Amino acid sequence: PEPEPTPEPEPTPEPEPTPEPEPTPEPEPTPEPEPTPEPEPTPEPEPTSDDPFEGIKDDEIATYSDLFDVPPPENDDEAFKLGKKIRQWIKDGKPEPGDDEEDNEYDDGEDEEEIHKHDKEEPKKKKSRFGFFRR
Repeated sequence: PEPEPTPEPEPTPEPEPTPEPEPTPEPEPTPEPEPTPEPEPTPEPEPTSDDPFEGIKDDEIATYSDLFDVPPPENDDEAFKLGKKIRQWIKDGKPEPGDDEEDNEYDDGEDEEEIHKHDKEEPKKKKSRFGFFRR
């Protein structure tokens, strides 16, 4: 008689020792970076319109040209630069030419200023409206 094959006992899978789950350190909540306020653009927007003197009153332009002996600009570039200067002058509180204005070339002598004035070939036009605001 054949010996009955003893059924091999199926190896019971040993439960693997479950490794203790290491407590994962909770990621510290990174403080949300406060939105840094962007530096405000200077309140002097670049003139984008066709008018270099937009937003400046006619009489302010006339006053500026009289005070600072500014001839009318001869081209658009000069006009935009002048418009910028006038806006800055208005922003500064419209200081008189003698009030330590950095545009003045001479600080120490009126004699030099007189000579400088006579060097100009073109005569000064009074009450110039820069050609843009003629009525």
